[in-house]
Amino acid sequence: MLKYTKKNFCLLKEKFTSVIPHKLKEFKHVKDNYSNKKIGEITVGQVLGGMRGMTGLFYETSKLDAQHVLMI
Repeated sequence: MLKYTKKNFCLLKEKFTSVIPHKLKEFKHVKDNYSNKKIGEITVGQVLGGMRGMTGLFYETSKLDAQHVLMI
């Protein structure tokens, strides 16, 4: 397990800084193009807009190699 160090924090911050702009662009594309699509009785816009007025659970699974620790 990694210990908290300034170096590790800087590496994590650098990784997030490189990933976030792409993820924001991807999120905006999905929201702009699919907000009015229905998912059962709810819309994509409701899910992306904070899940107001609906009951739901949003999660993202991770893939862990049995031989290794979590890789970021």
